[in-house]
Amino acid sequence: MTSPVYPSRRVAAEEALDSWKEIAAYLGRSVRTVQTWEKEEGLPVHRHQHDKQGSVHAFRDEIDRWRAGRTSVAPQPPVSILSRPGVAALAGGSVLIVLIVVVLMRDSGAQAVAVTPFPRGSLLVAALENRSGQPAFDGSIEYLLERELAESNVLSVVSVERVVDALRLMKAPADAPLDRQRAREVALRDGNVDAIVATRLERVGAIYVLGADLIDVGRGDRLLALKEEASSERELPAMVRRLARRIRTATGELAVTDGRNDLEKVTTPSLRALQFFTRADRLISLHNDAVAESLLEEAIAEDADFAMAHIYLAFARRNQGKPPESYLPPAARAAELAALTTERERYFILGSHALMNRRVDEAVAYYKTLLRIDPNHFWATSVLGGVLKFDLERPVEAAPLRIRMAQLRPNEMISNFAAAESLDYWLGRREDALPYYRRALELATVEDEEKFPLPMLLLRTHAVRYAWLDGDAAGLIAELQRLEEQKNLRRSDALLEAIGYYSLAAGREAEAIAIASRIESRLIRSRYQARLTYWRGDLAGARERYREHFEMAGQVTNADRLRAARSGYSPGRDSNGPDALMKAAASERRGDPDEAIMRYREFLHRNSDPSVRSLPLQLAALEGLASALSAEGNVEEAADAIERMRGYRHRIPPEAVPQWELLERLAASIRRPVAAE
Repeated sequence: MTSPVYPSRRVAAEEALDSWKEIAAYLGRSVRTVQTWEKEEGLPVHRHQHDKQGSVHAFRDEIDRWRAGRTSVAPQPPVSILSRPGVAALAGGSVLIVLIVVVLMRDSGAQAVAVTPFPRGSLLVAALENRSGQPAFDGSIEYLLERELAESNVLSVVSVERVVDALRLMKAPADAPLDRQRAREVALRDGNVDAIVATRLERVGAIYVLGADLIDVGRGDRLLALKEEASSERELPAMVRRLARRIRTATGELAVTDGRNDLEKVTTPSLRALQFFTRADRLISLHNDAVAESLLEEAIAEDADFAMAHIYLAFARRNQGKPPESYLPPAARAAELAALTTERERYFILGSHALMNRRVDEAVAYYKTLLRIDPNHFWATSVLGGVLKFDLERPVEAAPLRIRMAQLRPNEMISNFAAAESLDYWLGRREDALPYYRRALELATVEDEEKFPLPMLLLRTHAVRYAWLDGDAAGLIAELQRLEEQKNLRRSDALLEAIGYYSLAAGREAEAIAIASRIESRLIRSRYQARLTYWRGDLAGARERYREHFEMAGQVTNADRLRAARSGYSPGRDSNGPDALMKAAASERRGDPDEAIMRYREFLHRNSDPSVRSLPLQLAALEGLASALSAEGNVEEAADAIERMRGYRHRIPPEAVPQWELLERLAASIRRPVAAE
């Protein structure tokens, strides 16, 4: 082993930095940061080994040259990896593997979009952890994933030659499998690998599940976890392709997301800070706020006065549910710096700062002004749409903004769902909503089932709902059967509940009752059984079921509280409950219809334009009013009250479908005596 050579001209004390502390002070960073830079980005640090311990030193001119060129490092070009160990199995392996390769070659003809490269982006794909019980997949899944990743204009995949060189230094065979531990050692020895992609394949029944972890080389931390599913072997190529697309998107490739290939146009003198910010913007749109937060912190480290990075950092922390003391300081700092930015940035920052401090009307005014200046500002469109719909409960006003989201981001599931839901539930334009529903389902991933349970529920059941709205009993049953037969569909408790409610509406009582045994959560199962018992007209049974449910649940919905009261069970006054309705139900039970009618009327008058969230309670209140009116002989008003609610039928969520069917039966029973007269 040869000793390092030190140029003799570097003898002046002011030229040399003789410790990690001095190097860190010269760069204005922590010791840990510069050690990471030395390991991951080639910071020029020299070592000398003494008898018992080593020392480090660096030279100012070398560091200055490294720092100047740090943002101009070009990514390595995509490298073919046909010679990767394990790929030889393709030549004589199963027909399935050949099929995968052929399908991927056939489907990969889309022209790549040029993007602004980032200084980092070299990936090493580790060996597949194959738990499928099918050895034919060993080596081939990794090859297919590498092939898809190599299509990137931003990322590069470590070549087999570099892997073999590192294995040789480790005195390991050239074809040694790269499990996670060995892959990380190879990456560390290589010195120019940014992350490891570790995959695992499992088979659950007929369903294949392919997971991928993106692992930081230096720390060994998992940066990102992704998962995709395929319902058959023939769907494996598409599954690999989807996973590769999401890795490319998550690591900052702009073209994969929606064709945008520019750095964000925001105010900062630092190119590197702008690159961090642009990647964070994409990650926030993917709801990966934790990684975005770290990138934004890096951006602020590069430019402490980067106003947009401060406000985005506030959003990234707020989106993770962190406390106000975490996100309000960066929001306040952004507001202080807003005057130094463009008009477009300033209105967004001030609107966001007002929103985070609960000055909602002020926030709305800023966002609206911004959208007059820049109608294509996605985040102003998205945030303002959410504020109008959820904070101010003005969903009809929010609808055009939520439709615009899908036009600005056509490749995002949640944007397409927002457009579909607005067109369908709030504007009553079902045909216009359908393309957005279909697109959202195409884009939906396994993780979306957990991140967006309600949107995914409404997406899965929209065809069922349409059959119900059309009064197509045969079509409703057919759609329910189709939903039940989808082999690769994960049936959450919420989805099972919805299937049960629609089954009851379709007259399939036995099927609706049987679904209870498939609901895993005891709490959800008890609620479901109480509702079914009530809607089937068994008030005595509902009373007991609701008693059990209330004892188990910490909180219950107001609609369930009212149904329980009407069935004869009242847990007493609750500050979270609709007290006026509880009193109305109590008046019904003691035979005072006048009091009940007055209270039901007052409630329904105050809530004359129901939202999707409030509709279940209003339907339950309408049932009480119609029953009390009918008991008094005022059948005409009872029928009219139900008829007025028909204008909101398209807003009824799955949980309230049986409630509407109960109202229909009540209306029919009211009409019969009138017709007989």
